[in-house]
Amino acid sequence: MYTFDHQHMGGIHYGLGVMEYHFEDFFPLLKGYPRMQGHMGALGTQLFYDRERDMVIVASFGSTDYTEGSVRMLIQIMGQVMRIR
Repeated sequence: MYTFDHQHMGGIHYGLGVMEYHFEDFFPLLKGYPRMQGHMGALGTQLFYDRERDMVIVASFGSTDYTEGSVRMLIQIMGQVMRIR
C-alpha cells in the first residue's frame, strides 16, 4: 500500500489507494519538506500524514474549485510547522 510506483501527476505519486506528495516536484525550493502520505478528494478535501512528526492534517474546502488551493494550503501549513521545530 505504501509503495508509490506510479506518478499521478508532477509531485503526486500513487500507491494502492494512497498518495504521496513530493513537494520538491511542485517547486524546487520546497526540497526538505516531508513526504506526506494520504489522499485528496475532488472537493478540496485532504487527509495526509507526516511520519517524521507523527502528525495528521485533515482539511475540507468543500469545492471542486479549491483542489489546487488545498495543496497550496498544505504547503503553507507544513512551512509553519517546520519553522516551529
